[in-house]
Amino acid sequence: MFNLEQHIVPSVQNEVEARVIGIGESEATQKQRDDQIQEQQFIKDGFCHWGINDWHKPGSHVKCGCLKCTCDLGGNWNCSFFFKYCPYFYCGNEIYNPSTELCCCGKIYSKREDFQCCGYFYYNTKTSRCCNFYSVKPVKTVCPKYRV
Repeated sequence: MFNLEQHIVPSVQNEVEARVIGIGESEATQKQRDDQIQEQQFIKDGFCHWGINDWHKPGSHVKCGCLKCTCDLGGNWNCSFFFKYCPYFYCGNEIYNPSTELCCCGKIYSKREDFQCCGYFYYNTKTSRCCNFYSVKPVKTVCPKYRV
């Protein structure tokens, strides 16, 4: 049996290897170009990118830790807490849902527009103000200076 590799002069053998590597680089370059074209098409079609080469069409969902993310039109992720997968947010010793509830120093309140915590209190910012991080006063009140 005749083996061509045994009969190639070393300088010629290096040229053959160079041509083989050149073909591989050309294929790699073509693959990279194809990937870029495919990526541009995904972006044009409004797909969302998640991780490496992981594309999701608009309306699809991904759950990651405590989050549930939805691919919105335009390729943007819209993420929110998803408590079937993350029920361990504590306020004092009680579990609460931070997307609908607020913890004020160990006391849980339902979230409401224009309300904030002031120490243990949950107050309406349109009618009241928080003084020194613990005292709720009427909105027109001037808070006393905090003394240490």
